[in-house]
Amino acid sequence: MNKFHALAFTVSMIAAPAQAGTIGIAIFQGSADTQERVQHAAADAALRAGHDVILRNANGSLEAYHQILNELIDQRVDAMVLGMGKPQETAGELERAQRQGIPVVTITTGYSPYVPLQLDANHYNVGADSALYLMETLGHSGDMATIRYEKNAGSRMRGRTLDAVIAEEAGVREVASHTMTDTHDWKRDVRRGATDIMENHSGTLRAMWVSFDGQAVVVDDLLQEHGIGRDRLGMVTVDGSQDVYRRIASPKSTIIATFAIPFEAMAQEAVSHIDLWLSGKELPAKPTTVYFDAPMVDASNVTTFLRP
Repeated sequence: MNKFHALAFTVSMIAAPAQAGTIGIAIFQGSADTQERVQHAAADAALRAGHDVILRNANGSLEAYHQILNELIDQRVDAMVLGMGKPQETAGELERAQRQGIPVVTITTGYSPYVPLQLDANHYNVGADSALYLMETLGHSGDMATIRYEKNAGSRMRGRTLDAVIAEEAGVREVASHTMTDTHDWKRDVRRGATDIMENHSGTLRAMWVSFDGQAVVVDDLLQEHGIGRDRLGMVTVDGSQDVYRRIASPKSTIIATFAIPFEAMAQEAVSHIDLWLSGKELPAKPTTVYFDAPMVDASNVTTFLRP
């Protein structure tokens, strides 16, 4: 069964403990590897703890996402976990969940006054680290391009920090940029944007900064199809995935580094907090954010991150 189908399903455990409840776990775009990982890890943790689980995927549609949150609230779930959510666009639903006593934990989503616990990386730090790594790769001189995404708080913050770094690098020029806007067919959007960049700037580009790993994989495939390797261009990205780790380890790939956000650890932490709340522990008195480190992964340490 496809756990990430837009229709909900419920999985029950036999002999569940007294504090067991129903947890709704919703993601915005299941075709994004990181969101699938969050949902899968949260579901596994919840099932191990004896909870029922409702999994929902909006497939990149904001309208469907609104509907999913409202349906979970109407179903009176005991708690929700939202991976890469839309806190500004769904403020009404989050406020409604709070009013009805349904605690929400978000993962790499951004701040909301209606969410008691937010688990995230410090995207300003990650943006700075990834930008500085790229500047060192360029030797602080040369042409670069960017592939961005503004509709997620984390990738947006990382891009803002990158801009601040570029502004201080007199020898570095951002000669082209593409911002992904199609959240439904996002891979096609990224490929089209990267194609435009390479058609106009491939002769001078020496580096690319890409806002998340899924985009980087699309761009890397395109570049390899055209015979472009890391001897001509180095790409830095953010998220951390086995696919990207394999590419970092391969001399054929243009991806030279990523910053590994621990999505599975965040998902497990979310369920641990929900367990405590369902057992009677009080919610935080005000919205709380817990930050997780996102270590750099490049050729010097990638073997420690690769799974057999």
